Amino acid sequence: MEQKEKDLVYQRGVSLIITSPGGAGELERLVWSFLRKNTHHPFEIVVIDHSAGGALKKIIEKYVARAFFVHLKADPGRPYAASNNYGAEKAFYPNLLFLKHDLLFKEDSLPGAVEKLNDPSSRSGNKFFRLDQVGQASPGGASLLCRRADFEAAGGFSGSGNAGLEELFDRLCESGGGSIKSPSPAGRGQLNELASIFKPFNPARPVVSIHVPKTAGTSFRAVLKSWFKDRLLMYYPDISFQEAAHFSDLLPGQCLHGHFNRGKGFGIEHFVGENPQEKANIITMLRNPYRMIVSLFLYYKYQASEEVIEKSILVDTRPQNFERFFNGFLNSKHYLFSYLLRTAPLTADSIDQYIARYTFIGIQEELEKSVLLLAGLLGKKPLKPLQKNISDYTRDDIPDLEGLAREVFVDEYRLYDRVKEIIDLMQPGP
Repeated sequence: MEQKEKDLVYQRGVSLIITSPGGAGELERLVWSFLRKNTHHPFEIVVIDHSAGGALKKIIEKYVARAFFVHLKADPGRPYAASNNYGAEKAFYPNLLFLKHDLLFKEDSLPGAVEKLNDPSSRSGNKFFRLDQVGQASPGGASLLCRRADFEAAGGFSGSGNAGLEELFDRLCESGGGSIKSPSPAGRGQLNELASIFKPFNPARPVVSIHVPKTAGTSFRAVLKSWFKDRLLMYYPDISFQEAAHFSDLLPGQCLHGHFNRGKGFGIEHFVGENPQEKANIITMLRNPYRMIVSLFLYYKYQASEEVIEKSILVDTRPQNFERFFNGFLNSKHYLFSYLLRTAPLTADSIDQYIARYTFIGIQEELEKSVLLLAGLLGKKPLKPLQKNISDYTRDDIPDLEGLAREVFVDEYRLYDRVKEIIDLMQPGP
């Protein structure tokens, strides 16, 4: 299936969210009536289970061959509003359908409802609908259909106690109040509006992590390994190691981390194709460009193997003098944007537009905060990265040439300074 078609299929997807107080019989009738009538795909059924026993699990097992279920156990005392917000956090698709647990589907109303929900000409300014307001008159008033983005922007359901879905629906439409709180550290972080500068994370696409050399790549790779486990793949063709040879090998839920270098003929466009930001969630880490050059010098002088030096496009032999290395680097055309997404010269007006092609850009100098922010954007568990592969060669007398570097690497510093400004202002979730 072509990527564009996959994206269209994903955009039609609906997550049915049902908070069940424990009545297995009512849940079974609801699921049975929906599956008997429904022709809309794709969909999933998210059940928030307040029961103490395993009755709901048996019902889910009975129908698991006909639908994908997400079974979430909840504290029996959790308010109805909080449970539905919890289900919304765990939902996969961009359209949400909240259903009262005792409803019955009498008609195939979902296909027409989703079509009208996503048709701007038919919305008349409304963002939240009951099925009987949008589609055919099926399961009555206690239902709510909306886009996930609108639900999150409104803050989700508000209120405590045992207010029913009808009351929650009315509150949401009238006030847009409430807050979707993370029920666990693994939930989405609560990020301020600066997060919207980045391209929204699309779970229907894989993650591609650009490892720019000397930007805490070893530490960051350990973070990705913790998050993605066996779904983390590597791509390091410059050091004869790669697990994924083609972009078509990647699947949603996987992450590819590695070196992409246009100067060496394997830039990210070579691997993913043109407009890679439309095919994958692109993330990367940056570092102060001058400090990156210093780190490269120390790496080549003390750590790089002879094989790496032989393949390098920056040095012919192991460098000994920093100023000589730096002067040679100034003439190099293979710098930051050989690794990153291709760009025309950056201006003050175009910098945010360029950053918006990435799902996230962090900085090495704020590694821990960058990881926390990225966890919030990806819905991953926040964790503190371990600083690995750190070298401190204090015996090297390295002069301060950052002023000259700023004069030469104008675009690199414009990008780094703007990303640093964004990271400094963004606040990770609790």
